[in-house]
Amino acid sequence: MQHTDKRLFLDDVPIRRGKKVTFVDIDGKTYILTSSKNHLIELNPTARVIWKALAKPKTVNELVTITMTSFEVATEERKRVLADILRFLSTLLKYQLVKQ
Repeated sequence: MQHTDKRLFLDDVPIRRGKKVTFVDIDGKTYILTSSKNHLIELNPTARVIWKALAKPKTVNELVTITMTSFEVATEERKRVLADILRFLSTLLKYQLVKQ
């Protein structure tokens, strides 16, 4: 089941990285090792910005603003950016890499 519904993440409740999540930066790329140690996730530039932002808890709306600012995305693209972020957060949630 794909979790891309915004209701999965409450607007005003910060999302935080899971405890004991292993990640590493190598040659400008970020990799996350899943909690089961069976998957290595390579982050694209957008996912990397979101992951770095989650060094401290952030709400979904804060992540959207950070992403749009980082990549100078037009305001009209907010819904698309939100959908992309929710897809990424759902993947992280699937592997227990974030929690709310």
